[in-house]
Order: sequence, then C-alpha cells, then structure tokens
Amino acid sequence: MIKNFYRYPLMIGLPNYFEEHFPARYRDDKAFIKFCSSISIAAIESIILCPFERLKTYFMTARALKGEAGFHGDQPLTLRNFLQSSDSGLMRSLFRGIGSLFLRQCIAWVCFLQADFRMKRAIRRMYDIPEEESIPTRYLIVVSFTGAIFSTIVIMPFDSLKTNQ
Repeated sequence: MIKNFYRYPLMIGLPNYFEEHFPARYRDDKAFIKFCSSISIAAIESIILCPFERLKTYFMTARALKGEAGFHGDQPLTLRNFLQSSDSGLMRSLFRGIGSLFLRQCIAWVCFLQADFRMKRAIRRMYDIPEEESIPTRYLIVVSFTGAIFSTIVIMPFDSLKTNQ
C-alpha cells in the first residue's frame, strides 16, 4: 500500500514533467518519454525499497542459518542485532544489492510502461479511438491482463537474480 503513495504520482507526474522540460524534438516521442519515466521510477523505487528488501532478506536468511555454526548463536533476530552486525557500515549494509534491485526495477518498469503504452496505442488504432477519448473498460481489461502476463514473464528471471544475490 505504501508503494501506491509514490508510484501513481510518479507514473502520472514524470511523463508530464519530461514533456514540459525535454527539448522540443523529444516531447512528441511518447515511447521515449515513457522510457525515461520508467528509468526514473526504477531509480526512486530502488532507493526506497532497498533497505526494506535488505532487512527482509536478513531476517529470512538469519532464521534459516540460526542453527549453523558461526552464525549469531543464540542472539535473537532483532533490528538492533542487524545494525550491530553491519560491520561494513549501516548504509552499505542497508543498500547491499541495490544494483541488482535497480536492474530488476528498470526492466519491470520499462516492460510495464512500454507494454501499456504500445497496447493502448494499438487498441486506439484498431478501433479508431481518438487520443482525447477514453479507451472503453472492456479493452483496458485486456490491455492490463496482457501487459501483466508479458511483464511477469520478462521479469521472473531478474526476480530470481535479485533474490539469490
């Protein structure tokens, strides 16, 4: 739910911002605007999510490793223990894996926004729907479902990479 507080404003605001501030030759290239928006959202989202992903991974793996030799012994799994075990520095520890997370987010957002843009453009052309007019819900459902399947298929290998790092 927290993701929705920044995702939708970014999805709506960034394309408008880029259209207003990019040089004139790029303003009409909707695919390029969506691409730039995707990379920007991925960067912002990676910075927001990485500490949470890192803590989640720490607690999940710490539970699995708790019985193994060389681990924290009988210490409870707490945030304090995570912070104390961050021998390479708190920020470095919290943002460990940001590279793979950013790569995954870039691919996810580029796939999502490009698929959405291109499928909506195809629907508009197939059914002669002008840009000023809303696309009927029955077509948007098909666009959403198809885009979700496409994005999931493309992103799954990168989710695995992110998880296994």
